[in-house]
Amino acid sequence: LLRQARPGWSAQQVKAALVSGVKPRPRDGVYAQGAGELSVPGALAATVQGPGTVSLGTLAWPHPPGQRASKEIVYTNLGDRPVRLRLRLDDVTGKGGNRVPSRTFKLGAGHLVVPAHGSASVEVTGDAGVPIQDKAYGEIGGRVLATAPGVSVTTAVGFWAEPEQVTLTVRTTGRTGGAPEAPSYVDVVALDEVAATRTYLDGTGETTYTLPVGRYALSALVFSGDTLSYLGDPELELSKDTTVVFDAATARRVTAATDRPSTVVAGTLQYGRWWDRFQIGGGAVAGQAEFYAAPTAKARTGGFELVEHLRATFDGGVYNLAFTEEGRVGRDQARVVRDRDLATVKETWYGRAADEPGGDLLNLYRPWSDAAFGTYNLAAKVPGERLSLYSPGQTFRQITFRGASPLFAETWYDLPRVYTRGQRRETTWFRMVSMNGVFPASDQAGTRIAERQAGLMGFAPATWKDAEPGHFGAGAYFGDLGNLVLLRDGKQVGSSAWPFGQFLVEDGTYELRSTMMRLRGLATGDQGALVRTSYRFTTARPPGEEVVALPFLTVRYDADVDVRNSAAPVAGFPVTLDVRGQVDYDPGRIATVRAWTATDDQAVWDGDPAAWTEVPVTREKGEWVARVDNAAATGKSVSLRVEAVDAHGNGLTQDVSRLYAVR
Repeated sequence: LLRQARPGWSAQQVKAALVSGVKPRPRDGVYAQGAGELSVPGALAATVQGPGTVSLGTLAWPHPPGQRASKEIVYTNLGDRPVRLRLRLDDVTGKGGNRVPSRTFKLGAGHLVVPAHGSASVEVTGDAGVPIQDKAYGEIGGRVLATAPGVSVTTAVGFWAEPEQVTLTVRTTGRTGGAPEAPSYVDVVALDEVAATRTYLDGTGETTYTLPVGRYALSALVFSGDTLSYLGDPELELSKDTTVVFDAATARRVTAATDRPSTVVAGTLQYGRWWDRFQIGGGAVAGQAEFYAAPTAKARTGGFELVEHLRATFDGGVYNLAFTEEGRVGRDQARVVRDRDLATVKETWYGRAADEPGGDLLNLYRPWSDAAFGTYNLAAKVPGERLSLYSPGQTFRQITFRGASPLFAETWYDLPRVYTRGQRRETTWFRMVSMNGVFPASDQAGTRIAERQAGLMGFAPATWKDAEPGHFGAGAYFGDLGNLVLLRDGKQVGSSAWPFGQFLVEDGTYELRSTMMRLRGLATGDQGALVRTSYRFTTARPPGEEVVALPFLTVRYDADVDVRNSAAPVAGFPVTLDVRGQVDYDPGRIATVRAWTATDDQAVWDGDPAAWTEVPVTREKGEWVARVDNAAATGKSVSLRVEAVDAHGNGLTQDVSRLYAVR
């Protein structure tokens, strides 16, 4: 718009006009927001312009009285009459928004007359010799406001006042006395600004840093032999050349005495440091190792914690323990854990016809960060049972896997969960597995699989699901495939070579056909490894730029199967069909639900319509239940087709290959 209004202007003139004509009353300092919030109308209407920004350069340490730098601020009057500007300084701050004296800047005059179609200038001076607090050295800035009736011109001014620099030397020694081993590292975090440095220690025990004086948080994660140690100082005042020694031999061993004889097989040391509006953290994981933590001083600014996360196996189960050191790391690292103080979860891991390897890891989330540190994988028997005991008050997320081939092993996720003291719970994994699921959220409502904004729709389901509502599975590294076809009035109007995608849509009725499959799934006999789904829906353009859920139905399956996902060879075998609207879509009363079964795997994969035989579906205790004749399927697998229509006429048809086997 400005280029159209001023076609003869250079790029520099356009920039100066935009910066000079910002909105009044900016919300942050010049190094965070610049001159202010952009205002195109202000730039278009401006009759007086300034340079936008003026840099006074760098003033080196030390800063004796009278150390100054000056430049002219040139104002240009585009109008036909002279303009008398009132000049003042505002928003003068140091590094990180820290306060500095207003006399750090000085204007050569308080008023300035700019002639019509001419220019005039005023000198601005930055004075680094003015005493300021150490944490304010660095970028010093402010705004020069030039005003007159109907005129407002803003100029951002600043200079770099070099802070005093000192040398920090960190000497780190492994627990065995030698240099730390990879992947050991040291974090140096500046608390007076947003800056952090991580240095990895691979065969070297000494690192040197040149830093401004100020406050720093130091953390070291040190590997040495079969040990992992945390050493640190949450708040180090750095005012002169300093050497810090982190000797892992001074750390105390983290132990947990449990009711059942147990062995630590995996663990994590994870630290967090937060202050003002900033937060940072780090950690390290190890397998069968000894874990140590060295006592530290107390953090005086903001917060600090070290979380010691241990997994210890016992006969038939695993302890999942987390101990939090708040404010400082204490001297006593020996814990006593009682089963009665923990939560107990009975896990049943379902499998296929043959035994296979499986396992899990745990992510541990802390309030100061959205990120999480996990542990090394812990093996589990599939199928099998396990007792898991959890520390209360911590946010754990269980992540599981199954399968001998890493290429074809999908990864499964539970909801993040916080357990309470004495809580008891039962859960299952891999029961009634099939492709095409939803992503559950922490409130168990899940997240949308299909949305529309304006004329664009998107579709993205989870790759796998099982009978537990809180689970979803991500695709394997290789072999989980799929595609989409979008139709309107029976004609293809879009496609995707992946099982997710976006399409341009108009108001009307559509059918989205989704195919999800595992490569060689027919040959390997995988359960639920081919799922074809047809979504039939009517959509209208949402108001404005609102993003709305499309009227899609979803279905989840459950049945009384054994740990190998096999059912009894009986007639009238009940299969529960959990048909509902996707997140944020109310389908009203589900109008009809029908079901068909097939036992010819090849015909199902070939898409033969003759493979299917309809079975009765009834409403029982508030659930839709298909009654399947398993007596006729002994030694085979049962594939299931479900068709559902909601109160608004939107519908779903889903074919699942080999949902379960029959003994």
